[in-house]
Amino acid sequence: MSEQKPENGKQQEEPRQEGYKTGEHSDRQRIISALEQIAEQNKVTEYQAKRADQFHRLVEKLTLRLESRKYWVDVSGVIGIFAAAAIAIWAVLDSHWSSNNQYKIMNRQVQVMQDQLDAATATQRPWIKVDIQFVGLRFAANGDAEIAFRSNYRNVGQYPAQNIQMRIVAAVVTEKTDLRSIDEEIIQCNLAAKDSATLSAPGIVLFPGEHAPDIVGGAGAGRAYVSATEYKKSLGGQTGLLFKLVGCIDYSLPSGSGRHGQTGFAYMISEEGTPPDFHEYFIKPVPNTSVVANKIMFKPDPFSSGYIK
Repeated sequence: MSEQKPENGKQQEEPRQEGYKTGEHSDRQRIISALEQIAEQNKVTEYQAKRADQFHRLVEKLTLRLESRKYWVDVSGVIGIFAAAAIAIWAVLDSHWSSNNQYKIMNRQVQVMQDQLDAATATQRPWIKVDIQFVGLRFAANGDAEIAFRSNYRNVGQYPAQNIQMRIVAAVVTEKTDLRSIDEEIIQCNLAAKDSATLSAPGIVLFPGEHAPDIVGGAGAGRAYVSATEYKKSLGGQTGLLFKLVGCIDYSLPSGSGRHGQTGFAYMISEEGTPPDFHEYFIKPVPNTSVVANKIMFKPDPFSSGYIK
């Protein structure tokens, strides 16, 4: 019995030693694994450090390049500004020249179109032609002049003329009015247009080719008067008179247009001379006398072709 004890003890120690060896191997493996992880982390850290260093170097190179380029950009910017200014000036000059040429071309085109429009409009509206005939001249006891005349007018257009209104006045020719009959005609046209807008009774209507009828507001005899107090303004003085009949006819164009046509006229009245003398003479006012009609020169004012609208 006593000889078997050592053998049992030896058998018990062997498992313990095996356990110690197994635990020691396990600890060693954990240490090795931890060292390997530390080594891997060091490699990663070193790699990141190298990448960061490369990045910083790249940034420095780019900064230097940018600074160098900035200098040239500034220089080229100044040059560019001058170049742009020169181009702008050239563009303005070229645009000015081009604009002038385009303006001339457009002006010609507009003029052609306006001429075409005028030609078309001229055939699509009424036109009133006036004819004034001299009847007689008489001086009253106080020296006032009475000029008798006969008026007639005709629609020579292609459309009816409506609401026809006439204004006519006699006056002494003065230095101011000698060559300015158009201005006087326009005044009478404005008065006739006012009559057209304000008179309660409308004027007559003339169809194309029709003459004014012998009614009030139409054709017929008329009289105009000049006060003796106006003689002092005469071109030839109080004892030498030239008279003028100035008037205008206002009429409405076809319904709906709202437009008006106007025909102004001016006639000179003087005493007729005998060639080779002057073709006209001043009239001497003699109260209570009549001037023989065949001694009177009655003709359109040579300095006025007649106001037409």
